[in-house]
Amino acid sequence: MSACSSESSHGTDAGTGGAPGAGGSAGMADSGAECTVSTDCTDGKRCVDGACVESAPACKTDDECTPETECTGGQCEPKAVCPAGLEPTFDSISTKIFGMSCGTSTSGCHSRKGALNSGGLNLADDPYTALLGSDGKGAPAANIAGTEKGLVRVVPGDADNSFLVIKLGTRSSQDPKYGSGMPFTDPGSVCPDTLATIRTWIANGAKQ
Repeated sequence: MSACSSESSHGTDAGTGGAPGAGGSAGMADSGAECTVSTDCTDGKRCVDGACVESAPACKTDDECTPETECTGGQCEPKAVCPAGLEPTFDSISTKIFGMSCGTSTSGCHSRKGALNSGGLNLADDPYTALLGSDGKGAPAANIAGTEKGLVRVVPGDADNSFLVIKLGTRSSQDPKYGSGMPFTDPGSVCPDTLATIRTWIANGAKQ
């Protein structure tokens, strides 16, 4: 994977997004709460018991947070790409990860139009073949922003050498060997449990 958007991964869960009646600011107004998470607050404040309170920055970089959190607005917040109920199956991963976090429903990232500038990876039309190839043994990866060559997008039974796992696990936006981690706008935002589930799917043969 070469470029990916997290535009759909932020604010999609009930209670954290901005959809009227689905928990966002409208839901908070109805309940009298000022916030549900710290990202609802501004000016470096954090959310405590539904109210935005002053707080000294707890972090400056993701490295100062736990593996399950990332530094957002000076606070360690839960990572964005961590869907509940993710299962080690292709359907579950495709629906809850690719369909929500990789720009497949837009004109950017790993959509039909955006694939040209994203290592040729189109996850919108036929994501399984795009990752595994027509023979199911693994499609070659175009590592356009890194030096490592001969990579395969998904190697059945071998998560460590699957470029999908490498990109989702890369926290830097400028890794010299592999380019930017994914999602492109928020590398390192895939939580450990999510990555472990994807690794399990691959270890079990990456079946469709």
